[in-house]
Amino acid sequence: MGYAEEAFLSPDQLPGDTFADQATEVSEYAQEAMNRVAAQYRFAGLVAGIKGPNDTDDDVDAAREAVLTALADFLNPETGPLRQEIDRLHTQLRAEQDAIRQQMLDEGVDGYSFGLVDDIFPRGHPTDQAPGMMDYMGQGGRDAAFDDAMHRHGLGAALRQRMTAARDTANQIAALETQRRAQAAAEFRAFWSGIWSKAKDYYNDKMALVAEGKYLVAAGKIVVDGVEVFHVEIVVAIITAAVIAATGGVTVAMAPIIASAVAAAIRVFKTGAGVLRRSADKMAHGRAATLFRVEVRKVETSPLNTPVAQGDPIHSHDVDVARDLTDDEKRGLNEENQGSTEPTDDAGDPGSAAAAKRRQRDADYDEITAGLTPTQLRLAASAGASPAQIAARTKLRSAYQAKFGESNLNSGMDLDEPMKLVRYPPPDKIVTWQNELAYRPEADADGAAGSPYPFGNFFDPYPSRGATPNDLGINSVGRERIEIDVSDRPGLAFEGYGAEITDTWTVKGIDPDSTTGHRVTTGGVPQWHVANTYKPHPSDSDVATMNWRELPGNKHWVEAEEAGLLDYESYPGSNGRNSYYIYGDTPPDAEGAR
Repeated sequence: MGYAEEAFLSPDQLPGDTFADQATEVSEYAQEAMNRVAAQYRFAGLVAGIKGPNDTDDDVDAAREAVLTALADFLNPETGPLRQEIDRLHTQLRAEQDAIRQQMLDEGVDGYSFGLVDDIFPRGHPTDQAPGMMDYMGQGGRDAAFDDAMHRHGLGAALRQRMTAARDTANQIAALETQRRAQAAAEFRAFWSGIWSKAKDYYNDKMALVAEGKYLVAAGKIVVDGVEVFHVEIVVAIITAAVIAATGGVTVAMAPIIASAVAAAIRVFKTGAGVLRRSADKMAHGRAATLFRVEVRKVETSPLNTPVAQGDPIHSHDVDVARDLTDDEKRGLNEENQGSTEPTDDAGDPGSAAAAKRRQRDADYDEITAGLTPTQLRLAASAGASPAQIAARTKLRSAYQAKFGESNLNSGMDLDEPMKLVRYPPPDKIVTWQNELAYRPEADADGAAGSPYPFGNFFDPYPSRGATPNDLGINSVGRERIEIDVSDRPGLAFEGYGAEITDTWTVKGIDPDSTTGHRVTTGGVPQWHVANTYKPHPSDSDVATMNWRELPGNKHWVEAEEAGLLDYESYPGSNGRNSYYIYGDTPPDAEGAR
């Protein structure tokens, strides 16, 4: 505190000047800042539909109505961020088309080739185009024909590269316009129902990180297309991320505009103050402020096209972090989970093993995706099975396989479902179903001390959803579910959906050529392939959390085991010890979860 500030305090309010006094002041300041964050989480939770101990359904409805009213005009599909981004990109594209034409003139390209420039995007504004054309372009439906035309016209490599980039921009515009029309066609309040759902997802993700003590990781980062745009307050981050996710197609350039609108609408300030008083012989410190108010104001667009809060608050909500937090918020935001001043093994150390692995992971990601355009990456990761999407997924899968020499993705993942590269953590935990007799950290299958059998390459990145081996495309017989901690093991994974596949490797018949024991699995849920470069080690795993005998669909298999028809065999293989369960007769039928 400076001299000017101290001049306004009465003598009994002056802060102490001992080291202990100053340290206490800093501590109270830090606690008050944390309390303010807790108040933001509580309001964000309210908007997400998560009530605190003193909240009602009316409180949820009032908070949501206030946020909707505050942002409705700014986010209107006819004038909001999607329309603004479409206009910006369209203007930029038209200028680039003119520049390409000038380059053609300078290089003496024949006049017939100029028509290709016109074909990059139809004449007129995107809002005037036929819906079918915008949808087709947005999915990259014209890409193959356009590439073929450039090749037939014999255009130079530099010119083809420039025209391909312009075409990708055109595809992006078309995808944004399709999304804008979908938003406009729906009832605007129905559109907002999707925002509440996304807000809940984002809130839960952040609280999970905070609960594990990763407060800084959970800070208000805005990420679009894998790019961290900037940091904002957590309540702004949660609502902004929800708007971006529900709106769809918003680019990095538009994210700050949306965030600034949310920040203009929502203000958080303390309504109670911590008290510092000096008695005759000592300094008595009051607790940090716990009372905060969240105010919501309507946002309009200024003449400079920037969001500005207007008038008095349309809603206010008071939060007392001492009594209004949920149990999860209390556990996640208490003093034990706010971090430590003690250094960790690799915190801030660019030479640490974890930091080196992160650098390697990011370099591998860049190398694999270098041959794909942003449009292709978006197509590969979005729902649908258009020819352009399947082509994009095939290209991404091939690049991943070329990097790591993996071949078992061809049949293990469904090309009709989304595929993408994922840099982790998060999540901090993943799951594998490992052979119960192969996984023995303390001993091998024969009971002798030894190293556990290494994990395979497929993992479930969503431990809480309770997916079964059948969902993941493997036979569960003989396996147990193991959770693996990857919180300090940065890695790269290929995410796709498990295909329907027949597991021929888990259970073998007595006759090596027999199909006895083969099991058809349904697949159908997202899973990861992790190459050996990043594959976790069994020493990172927790205890097994479920055994194959607990799955209802394995009832008859358990009976077969009890009857002595199911046995275990191990023998040396090219990749270490292979182990199978051998069934001596017709395999049992499956029923229920398996």
